[in-house]
Amino acid sequence: MTMTKRILLIDDDPVFTRTVKLLLEESGNYSIEEENNSRNAFATARWFRPDLIFLDVMMPDLDGGDIAQQIEGDALLQGTPIVFFTGLVAEEEAVSNRIGGYRFIAKPLRRDQLLGCVEEILKTDRPSTSESAMHPALSVAARLIRPFKRHT
Repeated sequence: MTMTKRILLIDDDPVFTRTVKLLLEESGNYSIEEENNSRNAFATARWFRPDLIFLDVMMPDLDGGDIAQQIEGDALLQGTPIVFFTGLVAEEEAVSNRIGGYRFIAKPLRRDQLLGCVEEILKTDRPSTSESAMHPALSVAARLIRPFKRHT
């Protein structure tokens, strides 16, 4: 029996977190919690005890760096993988795929990049990428996130 992995999405944009949640829930391997208030992010992480945290860099009140620091300093959450979401990436960060030592995924997200990151970190099977097999709401969500374009 496969254990459901818990993923926490922390971003001040509820439309963004809902879209990402729909894409990740498609596989059935993940239990997703959304937090759109940066002031509640640490408490939500302690309550939910995620296996992976996706964290927006720029948010009102507390930024992602502040929240990551709280998480890393907490005995209960220490060691939980954190991946930043950001639309602001310096050239050297883009090459290394790291911000302050943390992995990141640039916005707008690519579905394949998101799922590959989750699969790699949590060592789970990647869900089907066939949009025709998706629930209609997931198909809409997939179009909201920039699709992976294959070069022919």
